[in-house]
Amino acid sequence: MTYPHPGHRYGQFHPGAQHTYGEPLFSVRVRKHYGLFMAWSMRTYTITGTRTQCEQALHQAQIHNVLAGWWSPLSLLLLNWIALIANASERSRLHRAAIPTNATR
Repeated sequence: MTYPHPGHRYGQFHPGAQHTYGEPLFSVRVRKHYGLFMAWSMRTYTITGTRTQCEQALHQAQIHNVLAGWWSPLSLLLLNWIALIANASERSRLHRAAIPTNATR
């Protein structure tokens, strides 16, 4: 996976950009939440890659959030839910961007 160029916006399809194997490139913003006993940390980063690579990064972040995100009171009530919902929203945005607009019937 590569990291975005300064002009790229997250969650968008890059029409001219293609991976080495001719696959289109996408960007998604991924959130990982760490719940600690009385503290927490939220890490947000942007991944640019093929659809499969972006989905894999989102999946790994969701697994991390489910396993490590609940270990503080504020995380249990609010913050981990924000990370989980934000990643699910990015996955939906990725799926919408990956649908070809000129599909033949």
